[in-house]
Amino acid sequence: SFLKSQSDLINHPDIVEELFYMMGRLMSYCPDPLVMSPLLPQLLQCATEGMKLDHQDANRGTLNFVENVVTYALSLRGQSKPQCEAAMHQVLMSQGPSIVQSMSMALVGDIPAYSLERGHGSISGVLWKLNLLLPTQSLQWLQHALAQRSAPASSPSQAAVPDQFRDEFLGAMNSGLPREDFNLSVRAFVSACQRHRKTQGRQ
Repeated sequence: SFLKSQSDLINHPDIVEELFYMMGRLMSYCPDPLVMSPLLPQLLQCATEGMKLDHQDANRGTLNFVENVVTYALSLRGQSKPQCEAAMHQVLMSQGPSIVQSMSMALVGDIPAYSLERGHGSISGVLWKLNLLLPTQSLQWLQHALAQRSAPASSPSQAAVPDQFRDEFLGAMNSGLPREDFNLSVRAFVSACQRHRKTQGRQ
């Protein structure tokens, strides 16, 4: 109840960091009580907003938590826990679009991308695992998020993403690449967006 608004997150990044690393450990070692709790969707909503913070450790903490959530959802495929599996599916279907939206903002350069593709808790890791878990939905979420950035930019600080970059990246997402190859695609997309942003800034 403490972190109720974006300003609360901005003013207390250290608390955001510690909260989500702690919740990430809970998802790794004792996930079921949290999965079956109404607290999980609220935490994912908060993490989605926390990804937008210009604070490296808080940003990584939120991504660590989200990746642990998706990792556990994947692990349920080999377990006999239908209630947990149903609860995880429901929460990811409801929160997935917002999670992907925030990550896409980082990919195109609208917000900081402190944890792109290295270590546990990265944009690439979350996208890759979401694509394993919910391939059709995750691709649709990413298509929608990037389509919002493909129209002509309304300001120099929000440079549009050219269709070519978007389509190449969506193709990589849709092709089921191994993790390391997908990391390369993420890096290439981010670099292309950075170059385009610089070009737009000089015009």
